[in-house]
Amino acid sequence: MATETHPFDVITPIRNANRQIIGEKARQTLDLPAFLTWKEKDLVTAPLGFLVDAIFADEVRPILERHGLKVLPGSARPRHGRVMHFHETGRELSKDAFQGVHPLTLRGAWQPEPQAKPHILPWRSEDLDRALWVPLDQPLGRLAFYLLDPRSPDGLVYWGAMQSALVRSRLMWGEPPRFPILALFGGTGPRPASDGPSEQAVRPEGKHE
Repeated sequence: MATETHPFDVITPIRNANRQIIGEKARQTLDLPAFLTWKEKDLVTAPLGFLVDAIFADEVRPILERHGLKVLPGSARPRHGRVMHFHETGRELSKDAFQGVHPLTLRGAWQPEPQAKPHILPWRSEDLDRALWVPLDQPLGRLAFYLLDPRSPDGLVYWGAMQSALVRSRLMWGEPPRFPILALFGGTGPRPASDGPSEQAVRPEGKHE
């Protein structure tokens, strides 16, 4: 991403008693930094779609549907697809809250087996069927990818939608967590790709718009 300068008009408005703008008191032009040129940092393969743990359905489904995305039951997923698990290789949890959230940045890659941990809740066949299925073969498929890929710099994981599973101390009790998002790939799965943070360029695996 390159930073350039661009002229912006800063206007001081005149308002009436109802706080409605009725004119300009002053206008000033300032040259300010503008992010105008973008260049991909990591190249990743887009899956056929994502499965989201049903535990988070009540929170995640409304967000996705407000963005205009089609959300289906996990039982509607393509049966030929290969379920892949996210293997986390690094994370950064912001110490400072922004808009009431401590943003979480993850690094990692998709692998065919769950990440080995002392305690992890397994994904059973019925769990896959109860999950939310978000296919990328839909008009806003790229947006679905941006919201659901765990490495996205502005996705649901980043904005804390699943922190009850992803941010836990050793003192917490209850069921062991599992990673709440799975990816469904065709063929043999994703091609090798960097596990770094994403300003991601999406390389489609199937048909995506």
